[in-house]
Amino acid sequence: MAIYKIENLRGNDFQENLDGLIVTRSSYHPGYNLNWHYHDNPSLTLNLKGGTIDQRKNEVRTIVAGDLVLHRPEEWHKNSFFAKDSRHFCIEFEPKWFKRFGIPYSFDSRSFCITDPNLKVKMVAILSEFVNSYETKQLNTEILLLDCIANLNGQKISNHAPDWIGSLRELLHDEYNSDLSLTYLSKRINVHPVTISKYFTRYFKTTLGDYIRRIRISKSLSYLSNRSIAINTIAIDTGFVDNAHYTRTFKRYTGLTPSAYRQFL
Repeated sequence: MAIYKIENLRGNDFQENLDGLIVTRSSYHPGYNLNWHYHDNPSLTLNLKGGTIDQRKNEVRTIVAGDLVLHRPEEWHKNSFFAKDSRHFCIEFEPKWFKRFGIPYSFDSRSFCITDPNLKVKMVAILSEFVNSYETKQLNTEILLLDCIANLNGQKISNHAPDWIGSLRELLHDEYNSDLSLTYLSKRINVHPVTISKYFTRYFKTTLGDYIRRIRISKSLSYLSNRSIAINTIAIDTGFVDNAHYTRTFKRYTGLTPSAYRQFL
């Protein structure tokens, strides 16, 4: 019952099968509804533009531009698209893909709406592979996806993390556009700077500076979907020094400039 069957691909929409990965960029009109259904295979979907109300058995979320959604196999849900030209970038995983790499056919995540900025940035990087039609897109896509799955399945480690890890994560997401320092973070969560430095990489799988940059990039995705907001304004509002710094960082992490990403929406 997988719903990613695009009857009329429009504009720069596409669908491609990469040996067990079904990669789709699709568009939906406002008012289009998908009643209760489920997908045969798990998938990750980055909402590029517009929005939908996604309802599951125990959770309802309004999904907007920049949000990353997980669909588990045979998980019932329904969607109501409320914005003009809602556009999605979806990767569906067939069983043979998991089997080829010898990894479990599952994703571990408490919520179907994924907030991890690492995963959002990697999904944009995968999109870049298809936009630019790189010859190495299958190789690079699989490397990025294996890293995504490792991050998702590694979230269960956080169940055993000290309480301050959750406090620090929440603080970083709330104040991502501020001039953050280790001293400031230490005072806010009442944890010694050395302790933060020692354990941050273990629980966040990256450095503090890298994590903050990824948050800022992921937050900027929703702004980029609104063409009336100047890219320079987006850069400042999301915590970058200026447009040049934002553009360099965005391209370094995703393979696209903010302008190129916006043109694809």
